[in-house]
Amino acid sequence: MRTYYESKDDLAAEQTAKQCMEDGIAEVLEQRLLGDIQRIELVKVPVSYRADFAAIDHKGDIRGWVEFKSRSFKFGQYDTVMISLSKLIHMRRLGETVGVPILVIQDCKGELRYCLLDNLVHGIDVRYQIGGRTVQQRDSADKEPVAYIELAAFKHLGYCPT
Repeated sequence: MRTYYESKDDLAAEQTAKQCMEDGIAEVLEQRLLGDIQRIELVKVPVSYRADFAAIDHKGDIRGWVEFKSRSFKFGQYDTVMISLSKLIHMRRLGETVGVPILVIQDCKGELRYCLLDNLVHGIDVRYQIGGRTVQQRDSADKEPVAYIELAAFKHLGYCPT
């Protein structure tokens, strides 16, 4: 089994951004699902789900899956957003199984941006290559198939003090 690299700092950043994400995500999911979503709570799920959160509504129903990425750079510093292809496959499976949207939310120095992963079109919004952590690799699994998502696929969600 691979070493788990999510640090205490990563988890702290996730908790700090959680309320900000909950505030913005209800509107996104309401538009996507065409339903009345009064409030969303993000509930941390076990690592085996390959997502960070289940987005649940006021009735306790899962209305979406969320992967959160905290970045140390400003949005737009790189041409694309990279995500592990394995994570993308697992998250799409979750979304299809439950019938709800899947989102990647990226915190770039306090600016939250989201992408609906189930809307990506190969060759337009995303391309697939071998990539990953190629500088300062932690182990051999750091270089892997990845999805490079175009910045245009990410929409503004809000700001969150970091």
